Amino acid sequence: MVFKRLTAFVSVLLLLVMPAVQAFGESGQEIVGTVPRLLTATSDRDARCVECTMGNAVADAMCKYLNTDIAIACGGDFKANLPAGDITWDELQSAFAKDRTLATAAVSVRQLREILEAGVSHIQMNESERIDEAASVYDGFPQISGFTLYYDASAPVGQRVYDIYINDERLALDDDSRMFTLAATEFMLEGGYGLPRVEDSVSTDMTLADVTAHYIKDGMAEYLKTGERIHPMGTADGVLPGAAIGVIIAVSLVVFLLGRRNGRKKWDDESTYYPHI
Repeated sequence: MVFKRLTAFVSVLLLLVMPAVQAFGESGQEIVGTVPRLLTATSDRDARCVECTMGNAVADAMCKYLNTDIAIACGGDFKANLPAGDITWDELQSAFAKDRTLATAAVSVRQLREILEAGVSHIQMNESERIDEAASVYDGFPQISGFTLYYDASAPVGQRVYDIYINDERLALDDDSRMFTLAATEFMLEGGYGLPRVEDSVSTDMTLADVTAHYIKDGMAEYLKTGERIHPMGTADGVLPGAAIGVIIAVSLVVFLLGRRNGRKKWDDESTYYPHI
């Protein structure tokens, strides 16, 4: 009961301090702004199973204009790429499968992990140990902002997320007391795409296209400085698993010690034959 009251209080407080950014309200053919580079969501990287540039940009916009700690946009909300150059309001809206209304909520680290576990639950690998995009497509796959996610695609479903970092801080994944403000669509927070429902969310008057339009118009400065956020481990797509790294370190140490030992033995043998050394 206390937890529910706390989350409700945090959500209401968030609305009070939220910047005065209103729905964009542009006409269809009016230029929203200039997209600095191609943002992909449906071509070379499918937003429904891997991190993509448009997903990152939209999630960043959600964080910025709803004034939250973190944001999650679902891959199924994207329908097309955004080409570089001037873009109209109609073109921007058509990039989304549906221009969903956004909301905010307070979530614990445990709740965040549960959402992410569900989001990566459909990932499958092919024979080359890479993510099989055709088999892994899931509308609830998360495109994220404000944190970094590490998950093991080879682990059992429900046990894949093993690290979440916020501002370079590694979070305790079962922490129920540490709270963050989350921006997402109303649809997602209500359990859309089969993701866990988040209670006490607070709706806004902003949509996916609204925040993205503001972000494009303002130059997308934060997005242009960002790096990779989602790290799939246990596959050829990601970095080596921890166990493999441990083996490499151990082997390297053994080789180093043997090299020193052999070098010392050679020195001793030479000293025997050449006492002046």
